[in-house]
Amino acid sequence: MNTRNEADANMYMGALLFGLIMNMFNGLAEMAMTIQRLPVFYKQRDLLFHPPWAYTLPTFLLGIPISIFETTAWMVVTYYSIGLAPEAERFFKQFLIIFLVQQMAAGIFRFIASICRTMTIANTGGMLALLVVFLTGGFLLPRREIPVWWRWAFWASPLSYGFNAISVNELFAPRWMNKMSSDNTTRLGTAMLNMWGVFDDKNWYWIGIGALFGFAVLFNGLFTLALSYLDPLGKPQAILPKEEDESKKEIPMENVNTKKGMVLPFTPLALSFDDVKYFVDMPATTYYSLIVYAMVGFEWKASKFLWFLFINYSSFLYWTYYGMMTVSLTPNQQVASIFASAFYGIFNLFSGFFIPRPKIPKWWIWYYWICPVAWTIYGLITSQYGDVETPIAFPGGPPNLTVKQYLKDQYGFESSFMGPVAAVLVIFPVFFAFVFAFCIKTLNFQTR
Repeated sequence: MNTRNEADANMYMGALLFGLIMNMFNGLAEMAMTIQRLPVFYKQRDLLFHPPWAYTLPTFLLGIPISIFETTAWMVVTYYSIGLAPEAERFFKQFLIIFLVQQMAAGIFRFIASICRTMTIANTGGMLALLVVFLTGGFLLPRREIPVWWRWAFWASPLSYGFNAISVNELFAPRWMNKMSSDNTTRLGTAMLNMWGVFDDKNWYWIGIGALFGFAVLFNGLFTLALSYLDPLGKPQAILPKEEDESKKEIPMENVNTKKGMVLPFTPLALSFDDVKYFVDMPATTYYSLIVYAMVGFEWKASKFLWFLFINYSSFLYWTYYGMMTVSLTPNQQVASIFASAFYGIFNLFSGFFIPRPKIPKWWIWYYWICPVAWTIYGLITSQYGDVETPIAFPGGPPNLTVKQYLKDQYGFESSFMGPVAAVLVIFPVFFAFVFAFCIKTLNFQTR
């Protein structure tokens, strides 16, 4: 890739962000594996076989060689093939950042697993943690754009330190600092750091390194404390509370004939239910769309809101069926979680967010068109801004450029293409649901 102007620098920033997010997602597998081991750990802990730190410390130490191997593989494959700063010093500095991000992510997901203790709760908790970390990381929403009352979340987010460190390491390279930006007064590297809200100080590399190391130690320490004081969910109690005993009443059932009919291996019981409530929750898409649409401040126009509602509904639907499909393709929840997370990074890479569609190599463009997230982003952005004729100004951009033309030139988005977008967003849920039904019918992972 070229290093001529702000547009080229944005491409490199997208590559750096993708690397951070991929290595953050890499820790998601720790959550599934930790939960799988928890029942045995709780049994051994309750029998006083060993203290919790005797389990967490080897888990942390034995993960270091694996993390070093994964970081080495990532750096060898991506660093020079992308074309990042050629200096060997910056290669090893980024190596250290990626390694510490992996350790920090593993600590977060181990801690989430020890708090949630079941895969169902942990999947929700894990995705919530990723959402909070990403939103406050300083790249989806630059530091200067974060409201004042939320600035503390930026400083508390571990990914913000990783983003600052990896950006400073790349953009302070001579090939960026020896060129001038479009205003001919600021160094290109400094201008890009300011545009992304990153501190233009070389010391922020070591600040980020220290913070990532501290977060890794902190989360593994919290993991140890959670294992020390929390018990497994749903653990049967030997002694029932007094109120629960008194609430049980035996009612003679004279009209129940347990001997009549076919012979059963159990005794049938007549049960009655008191005060049972039947209700259906409000659809998630409706309240999500209303809250987000109002809080972001999109244009209050019926057609735009209905497009927003439809695209979100289709996206929620295909993600639900995608999750069901991965479960039907795999023998258990742990494998399904690891299998699904492997595709999250691929979906992000080809979504058109990190690398715009016109910049994707021709031999990889086919994956953009089969990526469901790419169609969601296409529809969301085009439905809201595809008809806006307001001029837009950005560093290195041409004068008198409208928002509509910018979307077409930069991302390849056109409002006339919304019909096919809607059709594809209907096809994806149907396809995932069909694969789920087919796998449920044909695959069998039961063992005797």
